[in-house]
Amino acid sequence: MPSLSDMMGAMNWECMFPVRIAGTRIDPYRDETDNIDQSNMDFNTIVNASGSNPNDSDSSDVFCKCESAGVVTETPIGITVSFWEPTRVIEVVKDSFCFPLLGSDLSGEITGSDADSMRQSKDGTVQVVKPGVQQSFWQAHYYVFPVMAILEVLTDFICMDFSAFDLGYMTEVDPRWDDSELSALLTPETVLFANPVAQLACIPDVMAATVKYTINTLYWCQGAWAKVFPLTGFVTHTGTPVQSQAAILGRTIYNLHRSFVLWGTVGTEAMCHRVPMPIWKKGQYKWQLLWPKRDTKCRVIGEPGFKWSSNKNPPFPDKNPDNFVNLLWRKRDCCAR
Repeated sequence: MPSLSDMMGAMNWECMFPVRIAGTRIDPYRDETDNIDQSNMDFNTIVNASGSNPNDSDSSDVFCKCESAGVVTETPIGITVSFWEPTRVIEVVKDSFCFPLLGSDLSGEITGSDADSMRQSKDGTVQVVKPGVQQSFWQAHYYVFPVMAILEVLTDFICMDFSAFDLGYMTEVDPRWDDSELSALLTPETVLFANPVAQLACIPDVMAATVKYTINTLYWCQGAWAKVFPLTGFVTHTGTPVQSQAAILGRTIYNLHRSFVLWGTVGTEAMCHRVPMPIWKKGQYKWQLLWPKRDTKCRVIGEPGFKWSSNKNPPFPDKNPDNFVNLLWRKRDCCAR
């Protein structure tokens, strides 16, 4: 099992860029785009990946103003700032109650109802649901993991997230996670998007994710990963558990937005405070695999596995294979005042 210091050491701090202050990039030598709000991206841009992001949501304004319920705050005027911050961790595991981030594995110690036993019996299994199609089942754990607060860095910067470390959600206690019918009942949009016709519309998102873009309007798509719906732990097995767990990572993020656990932090409306975002913007996030094998780069939601998944799941017992730790980098647009 990894230690917390292992996780900190595995982080790629270059993922914090691009950074803008007062509308000006302070890292002009880098070629990364901010990858936000590409709803109007044209086909040629997706194919050629040339030029800058045509729908970058970062404001070119130098100054910004904040009000609270129509009342101007004590210090209303500030400067626009945007950056990426490491704030959350999502574990995707084959074993129920296995917590790699905490260095704890309770999978063999939790006993309870028949439902708990049934849920554990599905973990890590790959089943043939029809000829040529396999399905696997995963659990997920969501942590509030404010790295800057843990390291006590930039503690006086108003734009940083200084929430306390916490285990905020775990699928083992969510009755929807292993019940497709219950999940479909509580998220009725599943009927609209969990079908072959809706998935054909995801082809542009696959192309975009291949060149490190996302198309936020196709919110039911995850690029080259399995589809968002239904919001359960069952996912079409792609032949590699690394990419299968990535699909569960994306579903978990969407599920938490749908439940108003995760909020919006990008765009002019989020400059002064977080805003409700029940339908996610994929471009608000990028992620880095920390365990069992570190990925040296951050990836966009839906980025094809052939670009990053090789040798990321070593079959050694000390590496606890098929149990993954993913660091979530969140874009932050802010009015620093």
